[in-house]
Amino acid sequence: MPVFGLFSDTAVGGLTHGDVESWGVFDQVRFAVSERLGLTAGVRYSDERSARDASASSFCPLAMYPDIPLAGPDFFGPGCVRNTSSPAGDSWDSLTWKANAEFAVSPGLFTYAGVTTGFKSGGLNPASIGIPNYSPEKVMNYETGVKYFPADAPVNISAALYYMDYSDIQGYGFIGVQGVTTNASGAAIYGGEFEGQWRPTKRDRLTGFLTYTHATYTKYLNAVDQQLNVIYPDISGNTLPHAPRLTMRLDYAHDFRLANGGTFTPKISAYWQSKSYLRDVNLPIDEVDAYAKTNFNLAYEAPGAKWSAQAFVYNLEDRRVRNYALTALGHYFSDYDPPRTYGVRIAYRY
Repeated sequence: MPVFGLFSDTAVGGLTHGDVESWGVFDQVRFAVSERLGLTAGVRYSDERSARDASASSFCPLAMYPDIPLAGPDFFGPGCVRNTSSPAGDSWDSLTWKANAEFAVSPGLFTYAGVTTGFKSGGLNPASIGIPNYSPEKVMNYETGVKYFPADAPVNISAALYYMDYSDIQGYGFIGVQGVTTNASGAAIYGGEFEGQWRPTKRDRLTGFLTYTHATYTKYLNAVDQQLNVIYPDISGNTLPHAPRLTMRLDYAHDFRLANGGTFTPKISAYWQSKSYLRDVNLPIDEVDAYAKTNFNLAYEAPGAKWSAQAFVYNLEDRRVRNYALTALGHYFSDYDPPRTYGVRIAYRY
C-alpha cells in the first residue's frame, strides 16, 4: 500500500498512552429434565473502560518531505496538519444471557433450540477526527438445529437455522488517514447451514458443507463514502461486507496403507462462494465476483507416526481474489488472498 505521509501522535509530556480495563462475572447451569431433555441457562455481566491521554499529532505529506523521518509533533512545515486533543475516556457495561434446550430423539439423533445475546465493547475514535466514540455492538441470536451421529453408520450430519438481530453494529473505515469506527443502527442476518461426513469405506472420507446467508442492514443512515466524498442518506437494505449468499466446500481423501506400515493420503478440497461486497455502500467497485478455489495435498505418515511429510498446492486455479477494501485520501485500496501457493512440510515428533 502506498504511504501518503508521515504521521506522529505524541502525548503531552511523553508517548501516547491509553488504558483499557475490562472485567466480568458469569455463570452457567445445565439441568437434566429427563434422560432425553436437558436445559441450559447462563448469564454474564461485563464492564469495560477505555481512557486516552491528551495528545498532539502531526501529518506531513511525503511528497514534500521524502527523506525526513518525523520524530514527533514538533516537526511542522508547509503542507503539514497539526491536531491537539484533550484527555478522553468512556465506559460500557452489559448483561448478556443464554437459554438452550437439547432433546435426544434417539441415541444418535439430537435436536436443540436456543436464544443467546452478545456484546462487543465500544471504543475511542481518534481525537483529531472529531467523531464521537463508538457504541457497543449488541446481538440477539436465535438458533435451532439437528445433529445425527449414529454409532453404527458411516455418516455424520448436522444442520442449523438461525436469525441474528444486531443493534449498533460496528463498521470500520478511514477519514483522511485515521481509522474510524462508527455504528450503523441495525442489521439482520438469517440463514442455514448443513455439514456432513461420509465414510463409504474405512479408507475413504468425504466431507463438506453448504451455507445460505442473508445479511442486510435494517437501518443505516448517513453512510460516508470517503473515496468519493459522498454521504448516502440511507443504505438500509444493503448487504453487509464479506457476506456471500452461498458458500460450499467438498473434501475427499483416501488412505493408502503401505507395506512398511506407513500411510499415504492424497486429499482434494474444492470451495465455491457467490458474489459478495467489500464495503457497506455496495458500489460496483466493491463487488467480488463468485469464485472457486481448489487445494490439493499429499501426505505421508511413517510407521509409528514419528515423522511425516506433506506436499501441497493451494489455490490451484491461481485466482486473484480481493478480501478487503478501504478508502483513504480519496484512494481505494484492496488486499488479496494469496495466489497459487505450493510447498513441502516435514515434521518429526519426539
